Amino acid sequence: MALFLLIVALVATLLISVSKRRGKIFTFALSFFAIQLLISIYSFFSLSELENQIFFTYYLSDRLALVMFFITSIVALLSVVSSYFYILSDSSSKQRLYYISLLMLDIMLLAVIFSNNIIVNWIFLEATTLAVAFISYHTRNSKAIEATWKYIFISSIGIALAYLGILLLGHEATLYKAGLSYLELTSIAHKISPVIFKISFLLIFIGYSSKLEVVPLYTPSIDINHASPTPSSGFISSALVGAAFVSIFRLYQILIPNAEVICWAKNVLIIVGILSIVLTAVYAGRTDNYKRLLSYSTVENCAIAMLGLGIGGIGVFAAILHMFAHMIIKCIAFIQMSVVGRVYGSYKVGNQSDYFKADPTGAVVLIFALISLMAFPPSILFRTEISIFSLFASGKLWWVLIIIMIMLLAIIYWIFEKSLPVLYKHSTSRISQCNIEEIRPVFSSVMLFILIVMFFVGWTYPDAIISFLMRITANV
Repeated sequence: MALFLLIVALVATLLISVSKRRGKIFTFALSFFAIQLLISIYSFFSLSELENQIFFTYYLSDRLALVMFFITSIVALLSVVSSYFYILSDSSSKQRLYYISLLMLDIMLLAVIFSNNIIVNWIFLEATTLAVAFISYHTRNSKAIEATWKYIFISSIGIALAYLGILLLGHEATLYKAGLSYLELTSIAHKISPVIFKISFLLIFIGYSSKLEVVPLYTPSIDINHASPTPSSGFISSALVGAAFVSIFRLYQILIPNAEVICWAKNVLIIVGILSIVLTAVYAGRTDNYKRLLSYSTVENCAIAMLGLGIGGIGVFAAILHMFAHMIIKCIAFIQMSVVGRVYGSYKVGNQSDYFKADPTGAVVLIFALISLMAFPPSILFRTEISIFSLFASGKLWWVLIIIMIMLLAIIYWIFEKSLPVLYKHSTSRISQCNIEEIRPVFSSVMLFILIVMFFVGWTYPDAIISFLMRITANV
């Protein structure tokens, strides 16, 4: 399956490269992502056969990777369909580069998700920097150029720091004649010097934080999401973040046999989570752009996932489910916001109004997406956050929960205070000026259906999902 998908990707890239008609360019891109989704569905339902199979030497199809493959395929297909409407008027050369960059980013993320070797994981996570840079440069304006170079510079510094951490781990591994696969590193984790292990973890985490969009290197991702075409921002803020989370989680699993290091690392993750939420509460109130507002929401939700890993226990299970749900919800939120931006010609707060009147289906999608992101019942994020916060409330870290809750209330206030006027604020002039032809009720209906299904899952919390995820966290 992996070889087949790779061949399809190469063929699609070649066909997109030689195509001159914009319709064909999109058709070839759409065909690849549709085939990928079909393969991911087959892989998901063939999990018992494919689970824990090693392929291409350095890759492992474990349960976590297969689920991430499925979710990444969903958000990729949604993003590429939305991109068609977003860049419809662009030249064929710009469209070719955009779709090829999106396809390459997707393949690199899959390589990160399935990698069973920490250095292979690092290589492809670093490679995503170039793909994201080409996507963000699409508009060719000064804002895009500034954001692109900032992202390349800061991400490269972060990835270089991560490489130093991997070198330290590699040195320790050679002392015990072990390789750099996650399985081999886990087997010698209890022998590695705690000091070396702590330094290595800190360096790798700092480097990967530029992809995960948490403290300390989250700022370039905010700018890149702002500068990129909005559908691709949804893909970056969901699929790329999800792949980075998988990388951190696999590193987290390596630490578990070393009791001293894992306790220390959990404290680091809790501190990162708190700082990320505090900074989100501060900057979400200062931003006047909806794309940046959604990006800060990503920082908040990734911070909550870090808190789940940091508190441990059922919090790890909740953190994984939180990231799964966030990926889909955030992608839909960005895509629907791209429609708002095209309808009103602006993403600046206050430049939109009466969206319910202009696009009723899209307005409902936007409301459901915001409710989901803010973790209001019956959002699945409500269940995951309750699971994580209850652990803080029942332990010695209850004071952390107080800080978190205050900051989350501030974030909820800012997001709704800035977003709700789009839906109901009356402005005759704005409605008359809006681009009604940009509205796609059929596509919005598909996204609405996905959100409703997620509401159902969040409300019922099926035992099948619980037992499935428990197997992912069985050794944590």
